[in-house]
Amino acid sequence: MSARGEARRDRIVDYLRRTAGPPSVREITDAAGFNSTGSVEPHLAILRSRGIIEWNGNLTRTIRLTEHRVAGVVDGRAGWWTPA
Repeated sequence: MSARGEARRDRIVDYLRRTAGPPSVREITDAAGFNSTGSVEPHLAILRSRGIIEWNGNLTRTIRLTEHRVAGVVDGRAGWWTPA
């Protein structure tokens, strides 16, 4: 994974944490600084495959963070882990 791609996915997750309800792909695109919804969708697919978000790409406003994943720093390294 590229550092740029990870930074973009971090912006998506940060935005999802700050929203009150499930945002649209367009809202995520604008908030995370992407140029088009087509450029954000592969990042959403990666986050879904990692279990960080739930998302049904066929329906609107279905993107939400999963509750069992937490972002933070462990042993000086930023990353994702499942809390004990």
